[in-house]
Formats: sequence, structure tokens, C-alpha cells
Amino acid sequence: MCLAVPVKVLEKTGKSMARVEMDGVRLEVSTALCPEINVNDYVIIHAGFIIEKLEHEDVQEKLALWEEYYEKTGQKK
Repeated sequence: MCLAVPVKVLEKTGKSMARVEMDGVRLEVSTALCPEINVNDYVIIHAGFIIEKLEHEDVQEKLALWEEYYEKTGQKK
């Protein structure tokens, strides 16, 4: 099972690559499966590939759920 966390696209770094970030963790991932992404989009990644671009409303809901999880479990980001 995979747990999908929204990550923000910081920059496109090459023909088919982008740098993304979630809670201070930055990764370079492939845009080959989702070439229409832009800087500041939120996406879902799996195995180093962006697999889905998220709509703004979905992102806000998912991030709020993560905040609630952190509060209830006492875990830090």
C-alpha cells in the first residue's frame, strides 16, 4: 500500500525533471508521466515519478488532514 502525500513543485530542473518539497524535504523527480505540471503545482509522486497533479481544493483538504494527524499523534513534521 502506498500513502500519497501532496508535494509542491519548486522548479523544473531539466527536460523531464522537477524539484519538489514537502515539509522541508526536497527531491528531484521525473515529470515524464505528467509533463503538464508547472512551478507551484501540488502533485503526488510514486517511485520517483509524478503520477498526478492535484487541484487546489484537494490539496488544502489533504494538507489539513495531515495537520490533524500530526496534532493527534504528537508527531512533528
